[in-house]
Amino acid sequence: MRKIKKGQAFASHHVPLDERSDYPTGTYFAIMPRPVRRDTKPIAVVIPQCDPSEERLIKGPPGSGPVGGSSTATATDEDFSELLKEDFDDFDLRFAHIKGPFTITSPHLEELCRVEPEKDEGAHRVYAPDGTLIARIRRTPGRFFPWPRRVRWHLEVKRINEPPSLYSAPKGTLTAWVSFVVLSPLWAALALFGLLSALLGADDPWFLWDLPARAKWRTGLSGWGLDFRGVSNTYYLNTETMDVRVAYAQAIIHSWTAH
Repeated sequence: MRKIKKGQAFASHHVPLDERSDYPTGTYFAIMPRPVRRDTKPIAVVIPQCDPSEERLIKGPPGSGPVGGSSTATATDEDFSELLKEDFDDFDLRFAHIKGPFTITSPHLEELCRVEPEKDEGAHRVYAPDGTLIARIRRTPGRFFPWPRRVRWHLEVKRINEPPSLYSAPKGTLTAWVSFVVLSPLWAALALFGLLSALLGADDPWFLWDLPARAKWRTGLSGWGLDFRGVSNTYYLNTETMDVRVAYAQAIIHSWTAH
């Protein structure tokens, strides 16, 4: 495994309703530095453009404010049940929000960039605060026929007076996919065991079955800009080759469309 000596490590964090009062109003996702400690603060926040019917879920409970704020409201059992339902509904909104624009700002609401979807599904444009186009992000879905193809993210980063930098990141390494296929009978048996355990009322099974998730945005023969490790849910940024704003935008879109 290649060690990353330079750059920045971060994660895309979905902010639950009960934590939303600790973030700037409108925050739905946050970029958190790695490693995460008890007093860790976000390095950027994501504020999607929502319709009025979603506004309460996006803003969270009354008292939302800057990072470090708190809410003094108490909740009854009925309030908790309603909040739990809202939290599940809110969590599902991530899949809908990718179809709308969103803004990435600093924790103090200084705009870093704005991301807007294109008419073509799976494509987005990233703009600087002054309106300059700085990147284009596109996702191509995987398929089995007529030949297998992995999900892949394509990133085009604009450069002044130079051709754009082109990055490509397939989902999962070839080694991981080969191992997944070879071990698929074992996973199928474990999945059946988990189903039987659930039917018998046992606790949740201790294993998780998921597809290979690592993605590394490469350019040229050996260059790279962003590396996602699925096991730790961490993005590693090569700050020498990729704009941090582009990396944050790509990470948010990747986390919303990885499955």
